[in-house]
Amino acid sequence: MKFGPDYEESDLTDMTSPVRRMRAFIYTERFLAMQQGCTPEAFYHVVNCLNAEEFYTSDSPKEAFSDNPGDVRECDALYYLGIVQGREEGILDGGSTITRQEAATILLRTYLLYGDGLEKPENPPIFLDSDLIAPWAEDAVYTLAGTGIFQGYDDGRFGPLDEITHEQYLTALYRLYDNLPISVKEHNVPSLLTQEEIAALIQTWDADPNSTWFIRSVVSGAVADCYILEVGRGTRYTHTSPILVFHSGAVKYVDDLGACNTGRGILYTFSELEDPRFSEDGNTLYYTITLPTEIPDLGNSDNWKYDKRHGHPAGVYNIALDINTLAVTAEFSPAPSSPPN
Repeated sequence: MKFGPDYEESDLTDMTSPVRRMRAFIYTERFLAMQQGCTPEAFYHVVNCLNAEEFYTSDSPKEAFSDNPGDVRECDALYYLGIVQGREEGILDGGSTITRQEAATILLRTYLLYGDGLEKPENPPIFLDSDLIAPWAEDAVYTLAGTGIFQGYDDGRFGPLDEITHEQYLTALYRLYDNLPISVKEHNVPSLLTQEEIAALIQTWDADPNSTWFIRSVVSGAVADCYILEVGRGTRYTHTSPILVFHSGAVKYVDDLGACNTGRGILYTFSELEDPRFSEDGNTLYYTITLPTEIPDLGNSDNWKYDKRHGHPAGVYNIALDINTLAVTAEFSPAPSSPPN
């Protein structure tokens, strides 16, 4: 289970420091994606596309907040799911901090999106500063405190107006996962998405002449279907990228194809996924990638933060992808040497 930090940003240097709204929302979206069995980028992209009212193209909805960076779309997904709201209409104020009572409200909404059976206890904990808890936060504070998700301080206060830290917020998220009755840990989380609506959405991208996502092929399996897309047509980043749409309603973007990938599931168009097919039980996707020439290790590009193309020698890669863990294994056969002149 991973929903903690991996962004290279200054607010992550001290986990005991106050968490900013944008960071807390990123943590929360990743937690929801994990509970839904989705990769984070696939979850928020699909949620945004299904719920946004305005779009640049069918595969690129406009931002819900005017002050939210375009590459931090997790915040939009939480807005569409009814978990967070802006400070005012269209304003996220992502750089400000979150109080403990605000965090309790967000976390309770997060759980109630997929879980139930959680109510304010008849005899809630008594805090010395209960008079400071806002009426709109009382149910969330006492419900989560009563179930042990949130705890007060040793001196008997809850600290509703105190800024919550990264450590405290992530601990509360972990307790949502570990302590409550509905959790992916218990294999009983209802899906927020359906296979049918995700498939229909991908078909919409393919049919839109302004879209940059096009279906190259679809492979059906016993557990999931794999949509192999051409993404970025007409741009310098045109590539092949697969999306796994599970019959359960989960969706995953594949970040590692096993050869010539950039860390985002990107396979540039000089290569293809050859002979893609599922195992009989549907849990493994097999395919072949042939690299006619060696691909140099470019490391991280200075002009595109996701461009992390890893080097691979020329040859044939027979690959098995575990669709549940996204782990890949590859059997490599080098390209035959050219005869001397």
